Amino acid sequence: MLTLVTNWPVIYQKGNPLPYFKAILQLNANKTYVQVQDDDSIIFVTKRDNYDEFHKYVEDNYDVSFNEQMGSGYIFRSNKKVVVISSEIYWKYYVIWIISIKES
Repeated sequence: MLTLVTNWPVIYQKGNPLPYFKAILQLNANKTYVQVQDDDSIIFVTKRDNYDEFHKYVEDNYDVSFNEQMGSGYIFRSNKKVVVISSEIYWKYYVIWIISIKES
C-alpha cells in the first residue's frame, strides 16, 4: 500500500493508467508498438529503446518522410502534410508517442 501511495504521481502521470497498461501488456518481440485507446488523441506506446519500427509505421501510414528531430519531437513531412510525433518517457522503460497532423 505504501508503494502505491508514494508512486501515485508516477502511476497517474498520463491520467487513467489502464489504457496504457493494456497497451504495454501487448508489446512483445513481434509487436513493438501499440496504439493506446484514447478518443481525443492518436497515442502509441513503445519500449524505450525500440521505436524504429514505429517511425517506419508513421512514414508508411501517413505517407511522409522523416525530416528532423527537435528535442523530443520528430518531424515527418510530405508535400501535403506535416506529422509531428512528440515523445515522453513513461515509467522509465516505455515511451508514449503523441501524433499531431497538419495538412498543408
